Formats: sequence, C-alpha cells, structure tokens
Amino acid sequence: MEHQLELETVSVRLYKYLCEEVVGSENIVRYRRLFYKLHEDISIDDPIEIISSGSRAEGLDLPGSDFDMMFLWKLCEVYEDKPTDKEDVLMLDTENALPAFALLKKAVKSSFPFSSTTTADGNLISSMDFKTFLMSQTVKDTRLVSAHGPCISSSFLDDVEFLVCLKCHTWPTVAKQWLLRFRPSGWPSQDIISKIISHGCLLVPVWSKTPCSDGNQFEWRFSFSLSEQLLNQIHSLTHTQILCYAMLKIWLKEILNSDSKLNNKLCSYFMKTVLFWILEESENLNWIPQNLLHCFL
Repeated sequence: MEHQLELETVSVRLYKYLCEEVVGSENIVRYRRLFYKLHEDISIDDPIEIISSGSRAEGLDLPGSDFDMMFLWKLCEVYEDKPTDKEDVLMLDTENALPAFALLKKAVKSSFPFSSTTTADGNLISSMDFKTFLMSQTVKDTRLVSAHGPCISSSFLDDVEFLVCLKCHTWPTVAKQWLLRFRPSGWPSQDIISKIISHGCLLVPVWSKTPCSDGNQFEWRFSFSLSEQLLNQIHSLTHTQILCYAMLKIWLKEILNSDSKLNNKLCSYFMKTVLFWILEESENLNWIPQNLLHCFL
C-alpha cells in the first residue's frame, strides 16, 4: 500500500513536470493541433489537399520532432470496387501485390495525368515513375530535392518532408479485420470507427523491397494516416495517454536508439502502434495522472 501511494505521488509529480517543462498542458497540445488543422482546412476545397502528420502535428514539440506534409492529389480517385456513378477512376488491386501494398490500374481512356505501363496485370501506374515525375515538377534543379522512401525532401527546408498521395475512397477488404476485431477496452468507440471507414485510406508511392529483390515498382503502400489522426485526436485520447506516448518517444530516442546493437532500427511509429494496441487490449488501466508510471510501465 505504501509503495502504491509513493508511485502515485511520483506519477503526479512527473505528470506536472511533463506538462510544464517537456510536452505542455492539455490546452497547449490542443492549440498546437488546432494550428495544423487550420492549415488543412484552408486547402480542403483545393485540387491538392494538405494533410499534416508527424509529431508536431500531433501536438508534440519534443527535441527532434518532425513535421511531415502529405499532399492529397484529388484530381483522381481510387476505388476497390468500381462505383456505378463514376467512370474515370483508378482501380485498387491487392491480389497481385504483397501485404500492405496494392497495384493501381488505369482505364485505357482515363484522364489520369500520368502515363501507365501495360503489364500482365493491366495498365498500371508505377509509383517510381510517379515520384520521379513529382520531383521534376517541384523544382527546376532536381539536385535540390531527393527521394526518401515515399517522401520528397529538399535541401533548403530542414526537417520537412513532402509526400504526394492518392486516396482510396473505400476501406480496403484486406484491412476489414481491424474493423471487426474484439476490443476488450471498448476503444476506439464505434463512432470513431465509423468515421475512419468514411475517410477511406491513402496510397503512397513506395514499393516493397527484400534483401533478395528490389521489389515491384508498380506497388503502392497503404497509409492509414487519416485513421491515425482520428485515433489520436484530443477527444479520443486523454492527456495522460498523450504523455505516455511522449515518454515512449523519449525512451526510444534517449535509451533504445543509443544502443549500438539496435542501430536505430526502431522508429517512433512503432511506439504509436504499441500505444494504440495497449489502449485496445487493456480494459483495466485507469489513465489518470496518479497512474502515469503504472500505465507507462
């Protein structure tokens, strides 16, 4: 009992310290998120919509925090099943791609402003060619930009990466298990899950690679950044949960990644995934300041 009281006392002190010196209060985190959300809302009716991601967009401004800008190209739409009221769309093919990836098929008379390649799987849009095209359109001197995974980074904008993505307007069949699985904690709520379904998912121009192969450059990787935004919203997470996420990121950077054996093989995205999984599976955790250390450990 005495140990429990001591743990609660230390947890409250740590909670206050994180709020005052490291992460910020609940209101400060909310204001940071609102700042980036306003940027998104300004572009919502434009042909290219801005989607903010990365730690800063999540309301965290820790040392080394990144800010990624995703540009949703709305000039073309992707569907898994062809809609009856639309003709000029790209079709999603997951049967001929590795898990977490898909192929994008283009109709012969499609107005998609980029050429396709005829293959045994149909007229496909190459993610490699698409990204190269974007780099050539970004600046006149392509030496000023470089590809980093699915992103494009520039030498004159530090800590900012640009990613142009396409949107699949239907939730992919290969990810339906996530919608239906049992969640002991009841998190996320059915209302949030319904919103996630309505937002669909994104496709980013990067393909799978293995030690023995350079992969299939016609593949596009699924991105569930829109879903993560909804899961990570203030009304979905408590401030204690956000602080736990910040502590996981600090633990990763200061301790795990300083281990030469790990050699920076872990990333903060893994920490977010761990938090989401714990939130789903742990029905008995009480996420309050007094339990901060207990929840973290």
